[in-house]
Amino acid sequence: MLHTVYEFYACGLDSNGKQDEAGSNRSLLLSLDEWTQFLTDCDLFDEDFTREKAVLCFKWSQMYVTDEVKRAETLLHLNFVDFLEAIGRVCTMKPLPTPEILKAYNSRSVAHFYSQADEDLHAGRELLRRPLDWQEEESSTAPLRPVLESLISLILERLSASETQLTRKELRTRLLAKQKKRERMRAAQMTKQRAGHDGSASGGFLSQLIEGRDLV
Repeated sequence: MLHTVYEFYACGLDSNGKQDEAGSNRSLLLSLDEWTQFLTDCDLFDEDFTREKAVLCFKWSQMYVTDEVKRAETLLHLNFVDFLEAIGRVCTMKPLPTPEILKAYNSRSVAHFYSQADEDLHAGRELLRRPLDWQEEESSTAPLRPVLESLISLILERLSASETQLTRKELRTRLLAKQKKRERMRAAQMTKQRAGHDGSASGGFLSQLIEGRDLV
């Protein structure tokens, strides 16, 4: 099931937003944008598990390469095994209800637990609001299986219960829109930097006017 999810989100967009040819190496790899889109569709982001932490899970799961130029695609993406590792790392950063907590609140599943909390049927979320030290979690000898099973259950149920049926075409549209937005932000930042450089080159006249300094 997870392999099917991985193949769906690793849709292989090239730099122009077009899908790579079937069978290409890129089409088998997951980008950071695709990873964050997957987590967004699973509704996993909250006060505890932020986008910054999601990026760390991605980066720390990437494969090391000996040639960063020839193997740039491998360096910048996740293969399926890396994807599984990234999911495991999410477990160290996102607090999840234990089987005992689920039983205490008569929750049928992890997703049901969160649905109950959203409807104010219980205050179980408060039991999860504790500082989670990923370093302590990663060095822990406690088995990962219980919490990993909870996370996978949440992922699969959230995806299957989505109100909108996400297609590969819609996924590519979302990723392309995100890419264009990032390009616009980068262009605006470069324009701002150039404007600042021009102002300083003219003796700081514009910046002094803006700040209301005396020019005498």
